[in-house]
Amino acid sequence: MRTEEEFNSYYNNTLLPYLKEFDKKRKPLVRIRLANWALLLSILPISTIIVSLTYNAFGFLIALPIIGLMIWLGIKRYKQKKIFVAEYKENVIKEMVKIIEPGLQYNPADRISDSQFYNSQIYTTSADRSHGEDLIYGMIGQTKIEFSELHLEYKTESTDSNGNRQTHWHTIFKGVFFVADFNKHFKTETVVLPDGLERILGKFARKLQKITTRKGKLIQLENPEFEKYFKVFATDSIESRYVLSPSLMERMVQYRKKTGIKLAFSFVDSNIYMALPIMKNLFEPRIFKNNFDIKFIKESFDYLILFTGMVDELNLNTRIWSKQ
Repeated sequence: MRTEEEFNSYYNNTLLPYLKEFDKKRKPLVRIRLANWALLLSILPISTIIVSLTYNAFGFLIALPIIGLMIWLGIKRYKQKKIFVAEYKENVIKEMVKIIEPGLQYNPADRISDSQFYNSQIYTTSADRSHGEDLIYGMIGQTKIEFSELHLEYKTESTDSNGNRQTHWHTIFKGVFFVADFNKHFKTETVVLPDGLERILGKFARKLQKITTRKGKLIQLENPEFEKYFKVFATDSIESRYVLSPSLMERMVQYRKKTGIKLAFSFVDSNIYMALPIMKNLFEPRIFKNNFDIKFIKESFDYLILFTGMVDELNLNTRIWSKQ
């Protein structure tokens, strides 16, 4: 299932009946959230009025049962939402992945590891915390792939004028991180960054001294349009030109133009790594809107086609090399 016609048929015949029934489970979550907001809005004026009349903390004691009820509702909503999201991913996203590419599997709780992320050499800033979800992995033709949402952050600390220490979190990368077998063992490393990213990383390095020196040197390639979008750093210019063939550079340019995503990619060991910055949280059901709107569902379908389609876009199933 890859065409719009196939998606429309799948949506109307399979997804829509299920989603209309599934959407009934969303409404209790909305009611709990609205009840929490109503209770929160009632605490402040009630407490303020009583405190102003009695000049003591009696108003806050009266508010305690309301606070307790809010906490209970919050826990109840959290548990119900967790079940709601898990059911949606199991019955919608997992089935969609299976139909798009039968060789792929989906684990909503798993992710690309930090070691894979750093092995790519695309980002070298050390993360102080990281998390991710929605791992999709398996085979497309002869090519082994895996990708997931990933979010890595570093922290800085500062002290305000009153001497209070504050912690600030900064994003290193947020988006989808993709790994695929390139069927060739690289003796060196080639890292391709979107034009401008290296300057940002350099700024971080000067400010935080948390970035290691990027391996390799900037090399020039004989493709002006490619160099308009990307900067290449390689430890061996000969091998990087061998890997970045004219056809591959053209496909990367076209992919960048088509998606508008300022991707970065690298060739390390026998893999191609790709970092696609996307700030939104993908593959999640909505709480305050229905989930059977065809535009909403098609957005997940289009993202899955975008990521799984990279195997064809980059011609990875054409095995012109052999591993040594």
